[in-house]
Amino acid sequence: MEYLTPTENLSALLKHLDGAYAPNSLRAYRADMLEFIAYCEATGNQALPAMPSTIASFLLQCTSLNIKTAIIRRKISSISAIHRLSYLEDPTKHPEVKITMRKVSRQLGTRFDQAFPVTKTILDKLLAVCGQDLHGLRNRALLLLAYDSMCRRSEVVSLRVEEMEWLSDEGVSILLRKRKTDQQGCGKWVHLSTEATKAVVNWLETAQIKDGFILRGIRSNGKITPSLCDSRLSRIYKSLAKRA
Repeated sequence: MEYLTPTENLSALLKHLDGAYAPNSLRAYRADMLEFIAYCEATGNQALPAMPSTIASFLLQCTSLNIKTAIIRRKISSISAIHRLSYLEDPTKHPEVKITMRKVSRQLGTRFDQAFPVTKTILDKLLAVCGQDLHGLRNRALLLLAYDSMCRRSEVVSLRVEEMEWLSDEGVSILLRKRKTDQQGCGKWVHLSTEATKAVVNWLETAQIKDGFILRGIRSNGKITPSLCDSRLSRIYKSLAKRA
């Protein structure tokens, strides 16, 4: 029986997936998994299937290199997807990986519109004041979208329902087409956590939004507008911060 290296296995899998997944998703899987394979080869660990302890160590290395939290989450999402699509047990669901990821998030934090750092502790306080009415559900989805994606204000309000792609039962990716730093117009896939996915789905279902922009304005009479102006986000953030 011919032995295939992890890189060869990855290439064969991605070739098999071609046409079934968005090209940007496959490119992200390839880049992230090749980086993880290189790490495993350098440290003498197995990449496919990977041990939870190996992934936890990989996360800590990413942290030491000052890689942004959202990028680290994307890498974990890619490793998870490759394992599942290879019919292997998903090691990223192991408690050791989840605990390490929480440590990474608390240490690095994230940023809203690249303006001020928001740690998980601050995020939790902001989420705690979001009610169950339309405004609360919308604001919860907004906070988690901004936290997971690290998008600018103009970018987060440009995210659309049509660009959502389900990767598993617990997560979703959204294609961000409007990017200030994307000169070629290729876009970027934003990978959402389970918590963010649930918040977005809850908002969309309650607001009965089936297409168009994910985030919307809400008039005083409760009517939902077709979009949300990015200039409104600062006021929403400040209002939540005062109540937190």
